[in-house]
Amino acid sequence: TAANAADSVLALVPAERRATLIAQPNGQNSYRWDVVLQGAGETVFFDI
Repeated sequence: TAANAADSVLALVPAERRATLIAQPNGQNSYRWDVVLQGAGETVFFDI
């Protein structure tokens, strides 16, 4: 979305990994966001 494209924090994450931080539609009124702790598709974590 335009909001994601303009997000300065999301821009810090390589483009191919950003999807791990964005919930996906899962039905009419819900979204799903899976946290993958390691391996293929591992969710990006920020070291703050």
